[in-house]
Amino acid sequence: MSADNHPSPQYNPRDEKASFNYMSWQDIYKTEKPFQVLIDIPKDSPDQRHTNVEYAAGPEEIVRDVRGREHVFSMDLNGFEYVKAASSLDYAGFADAAVIKREYIPECIALLKRVVPDVKGVRVFGWRKRKTGQLPTEGQRVNFGSSETVLGPAVSPHVDQSPRAVVEMVKMRFPEEADQLLRGRVRIINIWRPINGPVKDWPLAVADARTVAPSSLVEVDRIRASYHGPTYFLVQQDGLAWHYLSEQQNDEVLFLKIFDSKDGVANNCVHSSFKLQNPPEDAPVRESIEVRMMVFSP
Repeated sequence: MSADNHPSPQYNPRDEKASFNYMSWQDIYKTEKPFQVLIDIPKDSPDQRHTNVEYAAGPEEIVRDVRGREHVFSMDLNGFEYVKAASSLDYAGFADAAVIKREYIPECIALLKRVVPDVKGVRVFGWRKRKTGQLPTEGQRVNFGSSETVLGPAVSPHVDQSPRAVVEMVKMRFPEEADQLLRGRVRIINIWRPINGPVKDWPLAVADARTVAPSSLVEVDRIRASYHGPTYFLVQQDGLAWHYLSEQQNDEVLFLKIFDSKDGVANNCVHSSFKLQNPPEDAPVRESIEVRMMVFSP
């Protein structure tokens, strides 16, 4: 294993310091499952809570810049990897949902097949654009079920789907093939790309999977109008190795592994956006797109 794969003990000028918004563990979870209701609750419901999940800022941590050593990280070892891959779409193209579906998603499928070995089948199950300044305000409900809903950067360390969610998704989407598909290798891989790079504020940080304790991942049920599926959120722990790519460009794509059924490899990647300490005053609004894919292998 390359020594470059471990966090450097020396401080790089482009390394950052950040305080992430971690999920707070509460004793109520001993008797009640953590949940988030992302739809309106009927007024006659006896429980009007939208969530029992709370977050708190963790201690200041170093986020290492991987610029110049992107090649030493891989999905199977670290849970993420960076790939140089330009898109045929320009900024205007990414503003059109029809163009994204017709042109960009096929590009992502082709790119994934080029980067990931032993792919038998790929199914895109969603995509999402994000833009700074788009975070829901207090009490505001947004349509998380629609890919065309633009959200702000995700600011709490998380993994999009827990293993239970993936199994349920496969059974729901492919009822006749599910047993056979689940006997093979099943992965969820997201392709994340800036669309108005370089990113000069709110970059996406990724935690080296080898430094995340499984006990620090808490499964949270997320209830949507059309789908009820759990997500992992991270409670604060010591020893996390956070990384990011400084001034990430539009042709510098981040592959995030969300789930992998194979033993002996990184099974997921915790990730979160964070605000830079001293972004330039003229830093543009950060905009990005991620495409979410089920990947089946023998």
